[in-house]
Amino acid sequence: MQVAPDARTAREDERAVLALVRAGLARALPSTPLPPGDAIAYPGYHAAAHRAQRLARRGDTGQLGCLDGELREIGARATASAARAARRSEGGPWPVDLPPAEEHLTASLDRARVSIPPRPDRAAELAALAVTPWGTRHGLVFDDAVRLLDRVWPEMLAELGAVVRQVALLDGWGIDGFTDFTVHGVVFVNGARVLPDDRGPALPAPLPLVEALVHEGTHNRCDAAAVTAPFLADAPGAAGAPGAAGAPSELLRTPLRTDPRPLTGLFQQVVVLARSVLLYERLLAAPDAMRGSARAAAVARRDLLLAQGLDGCATLDGRRGMLTDHGRAVAAQACQALERAGR
Repeated sequence: MQVAPDARTAREDERAVLALVRAGLARALPSTPLPPGDAIAYPGYHAAAHRAQRLARRGDTGQLGCLDGELREIGARATASAARAARRSEGGPWPVDLPPAEEHLTASLDRARVSIPPRPDRAAELAALAVTPWGTRHGLVFDDAVRLLDRVWPEMLAELGAVVRQVALLDGWGIDGFTDFTVHGVVFVNGARVLPDDRGPALPAPLPLVEALVHEGTHNRCDAAAVTAPFLADAPGAAGAPGAAGAPSELLRTPLRTDPRPLTGLFQQVVVLARSVLLYERLLAAPDAMRGSARAAAVARRDLLLAQGLDGCATLDGRRGMLTDHGRAVAAQACQALERAGR
């Protein structure tokens, strides 16, 4: 993986992830027919493979038998997802599925909800956060975002097309967006980033959504890349790393989260921030892309992301010995891109 987007290498890494999904399901359910080729890329199959692995470790043959039946239901949802994506391909360059609240999506949100730092004063609002179907207005903004990204950074859009299978819409307070390797290939984005409040100096639509797609899509890209070439020296299969200084389980201050995060979180945040700054530089350089208050808001957003990225680089610099050769190369690219933007 490189900081510069590349659809070809992204597809190679995705094939490695799909091979793991297929192998995991085949081991746990050897008599169950699996979908051919890339059809197994549907994120519901990823969730099923993770569950099958957990059940097999526990020796829970009863639940594995239930999962065998559930795979047929997942196949039906995968077919419907592919049909929705195909319909979208008729009107735009990215045939991605904008799904309803499917089971693997709501389960992923439940896991994400638990990871949020406690806010007793807003517990009810967080509990009400939900995956919601895409409405007409949200869909129109999504189309605008795709067209804008295709115009200013087609390589990034091509990589997203290789990695992201579904973009799930959240409604409510508590999470702006997230990804989850258990449902690899999904980007979760809050509706407030699709239809932002147009009062005040906030970025106008579709800019927050464009940034969210690049941000969360990059997390998906990093997750897949780490399967074939780990970034962290303590990761399974990691090689080429010198003796790591510091504890692999150390929790660190990171620029995008208030709660301390492990090194992998810091690493991915730095890569995400570098790409986000590169996005805004392209947006600001595009002829007639933004004017007036929108341009001022984009400059302010770029500057904030740049400061956060440089802060993350400073923390990551002291942990280079905990990265593989691949991890150090990608981190160096990200920090160099941020330093160039800072100059």
